[in-house]
Amino acid sequence: CSRVRRLEDKDKFTIRAPPNLIKLIDRFLETGATYLNLSEFARAALREKIQRDAPWLYEEMVRGT
Repeated sequence: CSRVRRLEDKDKFTIRAPPNLIKLIDRFLETGATYLNLSEFARAALREKIQRDAPWLYEEMVRGT
């Protein structure tokens, strides 16, 4: 999509989420899950989603191409 800009190394972006989803994520993070904070959780979730839905793109990222 031409409207999507490429993010630079460690750029940040913002999302909007409904309150019930935010509460669910907060509760999940409070369980002492693997993730230290929301940013770490979000990065992992995005990587997993791309790896599942577009594995060829994920492989390109891993290879650095």
